[in-house]
Formats: sequence, C-alpha cells, structure tokens
Amino acid sequence: MNYSDLDLTTRDGAHQLRERVRDAAQDICGELAARYPIRMAVSEPCLKKAVESGLNRANSAIHEARSDYRDGYEY
Repeated sequence: MNYSDLDLTTRDGAHQLRERVRDAAQDICGELAARYPIRMAVSEPCLKKAVESGLNRANSAIHEARSDYRDGYEY
C-alpha cells in the first residue's frame, strides 16, 4: 500500500493511514471469501488478523516517521 502522499507526523496523516489499512483489509478479505468460501469459513477471522497485522506495520511506519522528524530528518 502506498502512503507517500500522507504526512505521518500529523494526527490526520496517521489517521488516514490507519483507515486505509482497515479499508484494504476489508477489500482483500472480501475477495478471499468470495474465491474460497469453504476455506475462509474455517480459518481464523480474516478481517481481524489482517487489520491487526496492517495496523502493526502502520504504527511502525508512523513511529519511524515521527522519530525521524524529531531527529531533524524531514522527507
């Protein structure tokens, strides 16, 4: 997912990234459920796992951007 258009040092930019993660998780899990309905029915809930994983990565990117900004490295 590209988020180069967002300023992750701001609250709004971080919020938008997290929303994109949730939207992408819904899209991909919906697509997987349509393609593999039986497998998806018995697996760990896709949306929960995808959102958690995506938010972990998003939070890392936000933390890194804010740390770099505080250290004087602006992109």
